[in-house]
Amino acid sequence: MMMTLDVVLLTSLYTIAFVAALRRVPLFPRLLVAIWLVDLAMQLMIAQAVTGAPGLPAQVGQALHALLDGNVKKVLISVGLWLPYLLLSRRVNVTYRSRVAA
Repeated sequence: MMMTLDVVLLTSLYTIAFVAALRRVPLFPRLLVAIWLVDLAMQLMIAQAVTGAPGLPAQVGQALHALLDGNVKKVLISVGLWLPYLLLSRRVNVTYRSRVAA
């Protein structure tokens, strides 16, 4: 159930962030950071829920661990690539913070 919620919720949130970026909504950088945090929190909540499940077969636990590990790495790679750009880019500064380029 939580994994379905993860897919539906985060797909919707990332779509909203994409639309916000296209429409040059000033809150886009903060929105994206918030979505990254929600994504990481969901992965941790799923991991906690699964490890607390009694009678979980070892093979299922290992497969789920690999899946969640991959999801966390995906988010961290996204953060590693986009956060410096969001913080340091002149274009982002002008577009989303409405500041004059120097």
